[in-house]
Amino acid sequence: MQVSTAGLAALWAGLLYSVLRRLGLTLFDATLFTLVGLTSAAAVFWFAVSELFAIGSLTILMALWGITAPEQRAGPALVPVLLSAATLGITVTNWSVGLLCTLLTHRLKEAVGVSLAAVGLVCGAWGVQAAIYPHSRFFLGGHETSMEAVRIPQPAEAAHVLTSLVGHRWSCPIS
Repeated sequence: MQVSTAGLAALWAGLLYSVLRRLGLTLFDATLFTLVGLTSAAAVFWFAVSELFAIGSLTILMALWGITAPEQRAGPALVPVLLSAATLGITVTNWSVGLLCTLLTHRLKEAVGVSLAAVGLVCGAWGVQAAIYPHSRFFLGGHETSMEAVRIPQPAEAAHVLTSLVGHRWSCPIS
């Protein structure tokens, strides 16, 4: 597990460095910002946790790498589909980066085609997953909505919540 975590962190650092260099930063600046990224609280905390956060961050960097590639506009159509599908495969919110990168590198009609192909690819991958793991749920629906997971306080609790909110602000002011 530690080897894979270290490998993900190394791949993340290399990809971050590559994106920064493609953006035009000097060798020193790209190295400095990569080191800052590796020592940031987010990297120190999330790379130590064996979850998908590091992989999710890696897919966002992959999408940014794809947008900074000078050959991206003339490259094969499979690359933007794979980059967009990689971001969608982690979370729908990560896909916003994939969509933005696709929109910035393609005309609208092509971007819609790339995005639909990415959704089709992820749905196909989900079909394979569902065949292997029959109890898995479809990622675009079929489970509780986000509002069902939110606890809304009753009117009797509202005064207590408001008092706590206002009292905390006065007792612990933010400088």
